[in-house]
Amino acid sequence: MTQSARDLESTFGRALQLLVRNWFIIIPGLVLAVIGAALSYAIVALFVGSYAVSGDGSADAAAIPSLISAILTLVMGILIAILQLAFVTGMAGGSWEHGKASFRDGWAAFSHRSLQTFIALLVLFIVGFCATALIVPTFYLSLVAYVIFFVYTMASVIIGRNEAIAGLVESCRMALANFLPTLSVVALIFAISWLGARIGDLIGQANPLLGSIAAAVLQQAIVAYAALVIVGEYLKLRATPRP
Repeated sequence: MTQSARDLESTFGRALQLLVRNWFIIIPGLVLAVIGAALSYAIVALFVGSYAVSGDGSADAAAIPSLISAILTLVMGILIAILQLAFVTGMAGGSWEHGKASFRDGWAAFSHRSLQTFIALLVLFIVGFCATALIVPTFYLSLVAYVIFFVYTMASVIIGRNEAIAGLVESCRMALANFLPTLSVVALIFAISWLGARIGDLIGQANPLLGSIAAAVLQQAIVAYAALVIVGEYLKLRATPRP
């Protein structure tokens, strides 16, 4: 049983209402973005600075600080990605289930589902790499299929509490059974993301500082709205009896 256009429209509209009511869903992403930028700067300054002070100018001497800096930056990036995914998805789930999100929903999602979220991210990265490698022979269909069929993965892992592989499988099953609605969800998210980026650029041309702030807020608002739409669709599809 697939959803009607009216069902899909109700998801979009309800997600917008929930975002307005629970606007603070964007706060964790903003805070994590600032923390990530500050830590990246601190890591680079620490190791590059230490090399500048104690290095002998050789390529070998520069390699170790650069490698350590790259590893720490990668680990920090993964941790921040898991935190943001868990908090935004968990708070989106709380919004749909209770009408009111809380930071407790996000923390519960991170504390209980972080390992499976990491595994799901790792598998998604590998599959995404393969899909990207096939974009030329498949005329980009591999990348389109990747985005569509795995769009519900994080909702399945965090909200549905499935194991990582089971979450990927459930996402594929749901997307296949509801292909057109899922395609509409993905298309809407991309359209809103493009529009948000354009608005941020226009504001930035008028005032660079204001544009940067506006772009960051718009980006997190789009992420939150996308999470609300995806989680809302996931909850609806999970409740739909299988034929």
